[in-house]
Amino acid sequence: MNQHVTQGIRGPLARIGRRIAAIVAECNDAQTRVSSLRNTPEHF
Repeated sequence: MNQHVTQGIRGPLARIGRRIAAIVAECNDAQTRVSSLRNTPEHF
């Protein structure tokens, strides 16, 4: 019975973890794009 409980918890936690990882990755990409746009010679 303990295996069923842990498997049931692991699925939603893994899904939440993947969503958080995707959000962090998207924020990192956006920050990289913004910093590259700020550092272009056309900006000056």
